[in-house]
Parts: sequence; C-alpha cells; structure tokens
Amino acid sequence: NLRGNLIKDAGLQGLSDDDESSTAKSPVEVLDLSGNRLETVEGIGSAPGTLRELRIGSNAFEGRFPDEIFKLAGLKILAASYNAGFVGTLSAEIGNMSNMSISFSDMHGDIPSEIGNLSRLEFLSLDDNRFKGPLPRELENLSELKYLSITNTESYNGAITGPLPSFKTNRNLRELYLNDNRLTGAVPSDLLADSLLTDAPIAVSVANNRITGKLPAELARFEKLHFEAGGNRINGMPNVLCTKKKWQHGNVHDFGCDAILCPRGTFASSGRRETENEKCEVCPNGVDDAPHFGSVKCLGAPWVDSDGGGATVSSSASASSSDASSQSSSSGMSGGAKFATVFFSVAAFVALIASFAWRDINRRRDARVAFEEAELDRHERNGVVMYAADAGHNADLGEAGMLDVPLGGPNGPSSPGVDRCIL
Repeated sequence: NLRGNLIKDAGLQGLSDDDESSTAKSPVEVLDLSGNRLETVEGIGSAPGTLRELRIGSNAFEGRFPDEIFKLAGLKILAASYNAGFVGTLSAEIGNMSNMSISFSDMHGDIPSEIGNLSRLEFLSLDDNRFKGPLPRELENLSELKYLSITNTESYNGAITGPLPSFKTNRNLRELYLNDNRLTGAVPSDLLADSLLTDAPIAVSVANNRITGKLPAELARFEKLHFEAGGNRINGMPNVLCTKKKWQHGNVHDFGCDAILCPRGTFASSGRRETENEKCEVCPNGVDDAPHFGSVKCLGAPWVDSDGGGATVSSSASASSSDASSQSSSSGMSGGAKFATVFFSVAAFVALIASFAWRDINRRRDARVAFEEAELDRHERNGVVMYAADAGHNADLGEAGMLDVPLGGPNGPSSPGVDRCIL
C-alpha cells in the first residue's frame, strides 16, 4: 500500500513473474498507488500475473488512458477515478474485470460494445466523463452486474443519448444511476423485468434526462424501489404506483404520489417530495410553468437554459413582465429598483440550484469513497494488502542505506509468506 505518498513513477520492472532467471518472488495481489502524484503508469504491463486489484485514483496523470492496464490477465478490480488528466476513449480490449471505476476523468467517445464481454462484471462506474452516443445494448449481457452508474455526461460536454435500455436480463442489478444525460423516449414497461430482487431494496435514477411518456404501471412489481425521475418530460403516473408504501424509503407512505413525482403545476428541487419541509410548491402560472410531472423549477421564473446558457423566461412570464412595466409609474417602483429585485432573485435561484448540484456531487463521491474503503478493508482482513509506506517513518537507515520494516497491517503480518520488506 503506497497510498498518499509523493510517488511520480509507477514502473514495475523487476516485478514480472515470467523471468525464469530470477528467484521466486512473493506474489503481489493488491497495488494501491492512489492519492500520489503519478504522471504516468507506463510499465504497468510488467506487473506480475498475480495482480488482481489496482488502485490509481487521484493522481496527476496526463494523456490517454493506458490500455496496457486492460491486458493484465489477472486484474479483477480497477479503481482509477478522479484523474482529470486522463483523456481518450475506453479501449475495446477491456479485460475481464469484476469491478471497474473510471469516474471524474476526461474520457470521451462511445462506450464500446465489447464491455458486454465482461461476464463477471459486478460494479461499473463511469460518472462525470464526456462519453457520448447511446448506451450499448451489450450492457444487458452482464448477468452478474449489481451496480451501474454512468451519470452527468451532459455537464461535461458529452451526451449519452438514445432510449433508456430495459436492462431486462440484468437479474442482479440493484443500483442503476443514469441521471443527468440526454436519454429520450419512455421508461420501458419491462425495465428490470427479470430481476431476482423484486422484494429487495433497488435504486434507479433517470433524473434530468429528456424522458417522455407515462411511467409504466409494471414498476409496481417492485416492493422497495427508490425511483428518481424528476427533471424529465413525463406526462403521467398510474395511481397503482402511489400504493407502494415502501417506495422511496417509505416516503410514499408519508407523502403519497408526491414522493414519486410532483404533480403538474408544481415543482421541487428534485422533482419529488423528500421531507416534511420540502414540499411540491405551486408555480405562479400553474401548468403553464410546470407542464410535466416531476418539474424541478417553474418555467415562469428566471432560470439558466442548459442548451443555450442564457436566462430564459416563458412567454406568459414575458407578457406579465411587459404588463408590469407599463404600470411601473403607478406602482412607484423605479427601473433601478426593479433591476435590483430581478438581479437578486436570479442570484438567489442560481445559488439554490448550485447548492443542490454540489450536494449531489458530494453524495455520490462520498458513496463511492465509502465503497472503495470497504473493499480495501475487506482485502486487508483477507490478508492480501501489505503495508510498507508508513512503517518506517521513525526508523533509521541501515549501513547500506536500506530500511528494514515489518509488513502487515495494525494487527501484524498480513501475508504469511512474507515477514519483512527491504526499502
């Protein structure tokens, strides 16, 4: 574990296990280089075949994502998120991993259809990149997939487009996050139709896309679904969904249909009611301001147009503004006062939207960090992580300028075949 040091080079020459002339080496199974200042992982292909987990998140990489990582035959877990300098497309030679996270980077292009060949993949996170095009149908081949998150491509000048796949055959999928993209069409009636988890908690987010139509009544087959669909163009919701008392972590029991989607003519920051205090608020112009279920704002209020970037108001709001201007002399309000009122209203609205966006980013990052830490703890308990980075901070160097330190976690050696490491 070399996490959090100032390492700048990740060359692994000499660790290869295919050198017949070398003496037997202890197997390296987990390599954690996250939180350093690595600018390249050139030479990672020299890693031994025993390497099954590689963590290189939060470094200073520049340039194309190293495809040689995917050629590591034994690699099962790749954690490479929070590397803004990674660019390029996702390789079609994608290995055979069970857990892959390349989020908050600068990857672009289509997601390759070859991703469907990862028959053992359970966890896939590709958030906050610049991927574009439709989601590959081959994702539905991943029968072991439990967690899939490809969110927020639109904010980074990408665009995941096309219809929402049904993920019908992903029988073990329990968390599906596809929010903040440009998905179109209706929510398919056979969404997760073959799921083995209809009585278990399942989370699905398709919020802030361009989804239309009516929510399918077939979703009622799930007993504990958490479903986020605000910020779309949905025009109907069957009443049967409002009877699912355990949906939305029990909020449907407390708030009824509003806990799924706010009705037309109202809005909430997430498009639904989440707490006692945060209700679905009525828009000034009713359905003219909020023509869809799950509105996240009133169109009559100033807002930032995601397509054009400028302040936009509805036609009815513009007319009202014109009428108000013609009566300004009788109201006694000066032009400067009106400008100040509008300015501060816009500023307050933008600040509110920014706070919710920042809260969502922090929530997703905290969840991912917690997951990765839990995975690391699990491997520590299994005795495959060897600590050498911090063991000798207070020790003296020997005669040869080498440092002899014990290997292991806080409870002693973690690898029964290795007692010490010479640094």
